[in-house]
Amino acid sequence: MGARQLGAGCGPLRRCKEGDIPSLAIGDKVTHDAYGLGTVVAVEGAGTNAVAKIDFGADGTKRLLLRFSPVTKL
Repeated sequence: MGARQLGAGCGPLRRCKEGDIPSLAIGDKVTHDAYGLGTVVAVEGAGTNAVAKIDFGADGTKRLLLRFSPVTKL
């Protein structure tokens, strides 16, 4: 297991800074550590208040507050 840098990135226990939050649009493909590959179906708000509704197929559709969610835009 590799060492994790403190203060780097964001995740479930670490808030993202506004520059770390991906800018998403409907139809974008994303990946999530727990749910895998998904497609953005709705986006609300902006910056640290951005919320995305993402369809993860078999895992269902999830509504994620992006400042707390480890999603990566593909």
